[in-house]
Amino acid sequence: MRRLILAILTVALAIVVGAAAWRYLAAEDQVARLVLADVHGAVSVAHLGGTATEVAAGTALSPGDQVETGAEARATLQLSPGTRIKLGPTSSVAVRSVDREGVQLELEHGLLQATVRPESGAIRVGSRGREVVSTRGEFQVGVNDDVLRVATQSGEVSLVGVEPPIVIGAGDQVTVVGRAARAEPIPASVVLAVAWPPPDHRTRAETQTVEGTTDPGAEVTLEGPFGRRVVRADRTGHFRAEVPLAEGNNALTVVARDLLGREVESRGALPTRDTTGPTVRSE
Repeated sequence: MRRLILAILTVALAIVVGAAAWRYLAAEDQVARLVLADVHGAVSVAHLGGTATEVAAGTALSPGDQVETGAEARATLQLSPGTRIKLGPTSSVAVRSVDREGVQLELEHGLLQATVRPESGAIRVGSRGREVVSTRGEFQVGVNDDVLRVATQSGEVSLVGVEPPIVIGAGDQVTVVGRAARAEPIPASVVLAVAWPPPDHRTRAETQTVEGTTDPGAEVTLEGPFGRRVVRADRTGHFRAEVPLAEGNNALTVVARDLLGREVESRGALPTRDTTGPTVRSE
């Protein structure tokens, strides 16, 4: 009988130890990993403050790494099969932490779009002391200097470190300048108003000032006979550029791209430059 009891206890102990070991190994397997799932164009990573080097898909990311995309590049960070973070062109993001609770990033400039699944933990995106937090859904974040914009496509997103703290529901966006936050439904288009000169205006001047209003922090591209010029709207949405005038007509196209990559276009004409002198008739 004693041998039977000893055998039963031995088997029970083996089961308990085995179960504990299985749980430990399973927990080890569940350690969060952040990797570059897709890379298009020039994408570089600086590991722990080292020199940035171009990388390919499959590169693992760790706390302290800095990811940057070129002007025509894009990258996708994957935390789990369902949680993905897409970086737009000319974006820079630092990895602060990666663990079972999720991932914490710092978006220094540019644009990211996140699709979050609850089993992956929370996605936290910081910018100058402000933080976007989501555990489920889809959202976008765009940053330029102290202007931050967040739009939620599905689920809910919390925005902290602003006045007042806000929960952003699906279909809404928040624009933050400094710490001041303004919420509104996602508009159908980007605001763009150009102060065009009067029709048929003529001048002998070599240059013309172009100004107007658009979304705060938006990138404004001007294209005309002079070529292409890019400026940024300030934190109030005002933009201003001095462009050269060609002899004759000066058609101009102005395109504003907001922090989330949405564009709007306005076409018009600058003054006609006429430097020909008056005709003098001799009798």
